Amino acid sequence: MAGTFSDPSGCAGCPTDSCSLKHQAPQDMPMSGVPFMAVSVLVFLLPILLAILGAAWFKDSYTHQFFGGTAGFLFGMTLGVILRRGSQTRG
Repeated sequence: MAGTFSDPSGCAGCPTDSCSLKHQAPQDMPMSGVPFMAVSVLVFLLPILLAILGAAWFKDSYTHQFFGGTAGFLFGMTLGVILRRGSQTRG
């Protein structure tokens, strides 16, 4: 079989000893499962939610709504990055 494979699950029955995957140690995932899903959803939805809240809070004029939404979005992006880095160091 020619090609490059990255799934070492079938390596136990492989007769080839020259395969680099067979001799590699399994790599640890930094985060998986429910914590990964929760952080992904939060990083995606937090900026959108804060942009909507910022635009709703400053509903006096279109200009204020624009800047409120933009500030909320940027604040949400910043919080998302901080939460992602915090979860990466703990998990």
